[in-house]
Amino acid sequence: MQKVTFKEETYQLEGKALKVGDKAPDVKLVNGDLQEVNLLKQGVRFQVVSALPSLTGSVCLLQAKHFNEQTGKLPSVSFSVISMDLPFSQGQICGAEGIKDLRILSDFRYKAFGENYGVLLGKGSLQGLLARSVFVLDDKGVVIYKEIVQNILEEPNYEALLKVLK
Repeated sequence: MQKVTFKEETYQLEGKALKVGDKAPDVKLVNGDLQEVNLLKQGVRFQVVSALPSLTGSVCLLQAKHFNEQTGKLPSVSFSVISMDLPFSQGQICGAEGIKDLRILSDFRYKAFGENYGVLLGKGSLQGLLARSVFVLDDKGVVIYKEIVQNILEEPNYEALLKVLK
């Protein structure tokens, strides 16, 4: 099982770990209107799925802002950010921070993303939140890039991710 750290704590990740080459599961998430939506989108060349513990964290907010900036530069890419935050909180934070071009989704209801993508944090003070991670899916829903950030307090490797999208 893969492990990640937050400060002095080490967490085992729970759920089914996806590998590059796997077909990504289409899980149910909740949008800002409290409606259930499917994760996978049709008609896009690439789908970037970015998970983070909570939009209230400073590093998480930087990650969301970075992907928000990329949306205009990469029109053939769909960007989704997923956390366990309640959709109301997600909307307030994104509105206050000018994050308006991302698909913001919550896994709070079913934890289906965390469990099916293998990024649910196990025992510890952040148990039940999502590990900081990024998946890139191709137009057939196959995982072509995966990064689980080992230290939750660090941002993903944006350079490596952008190379995959070009």
